[in-house]
Amino acid sequence: MRELTHKSIEQLYATLTQYYDAELIDHWDGGRETSVALLTLYLGALGVPNVPYFLEHLDINLDYEIYIPGQPGNEDEPLLDQVQRCAVVLQRVLYAQECDRPVECNLLYLLSPTVRVRAEIQAHRASVEVLYWYKAMHPDGVVEFLDHGVTSSLYDTLQDYGCNDLTIEMAEGARLIDEMLESVKSGEIQCQAAKDIIRFYGWDEVSVRG
Repeated sequence: MRELTHKSIEQLYATLTQYYDAELIDHWDGGRETSVALLTLYLGALGVPNVPYFLEHLDINLDYEIYIPGQPGNEDEPLLDQVQRCAVVLQRVLYAQECDRPVECNLLYLLSPTVRVRAEIQAHRASVEVLYWYKAMHPDGVVEFLDHGVTSSLYDTLQDYGCNDLTIEMAEGARLIDEMLESVKSGEIQCQAAKDIIRFYGWDEVSVRG
């Protein structure tokens, strides 16, 4: 089993972004002023309620480009949070690869908050799967997982991405989240990004779930 360290997270991002043919961009890196300006416009168009907060703490994909608020393996963000972020952004890349009409898919994500709700729940499933399998390495881990506040956290995330309560209700977000959590608790891994990360760290080899 690979140890969860700052160095291993650097290796995780480097390995999987190359494998997924994605480009990782730290939008606060020097010389990225244009990227920040464009992202600010894009996030404003999405209806993101707090763009400065988003840029400081959250991530977004533009097709195969992954924008994150810091370098992988940084000292400011908890290690597991960085791994979960990796799962989300890579799962979005896979969805982009599966889309037959990229321009249409991007427009729907931009213009339809209900489409965005469903897309983000699907992408964040990868994060939840990673969290579950990490917790499942320990005897009390599954109980901790159930008490982790995943549902409320996902609701907060959806709102951060410009989806209000009415939009989440119209997209049947509560049902989708509940169904997703029940599926994850059964040990099912649907997201390829989660599978690759779990194998990278070897968590499936030491799981004591159930």
